Amino acid sequence: MSEIIEKPDTENTNEWINWLEEAIAKEYLKYYEYKNFSNVQEIGSGGFGKVYRANWKNFENYLALKSFFNLNNATVKEIVREVIYFKNDNNMIFTIF
Repeated sequence: MSEIIEKPDTENTNEWINWLEEAIAKEYLKYYEYKNFSNVQEIGSGGFGKVYRANWKNFENYLALKSFFNLNNATVKEIVREVIYFKNDNNMIFTIF
């Protein structure tokens, strides 16, 4: 992705969710089905959810997966902030599962 992702300038819950859905639809983010992951192991947790490591399909490399306790406005807002941070500042691969 060559464009800089900008976060929505709103406190509206639907606007944050719409931002994520649009980013996936425009292929700024990739979406993968959970069923394609194997060897899922919990490696941590925090205020928003749990972090797991897993293999995707038959690849040997591990990926980090996140699950969220409650997908509310605050959680979606933090997801958006994290996506923007990783895509704009670190040029890292970031995908939605």
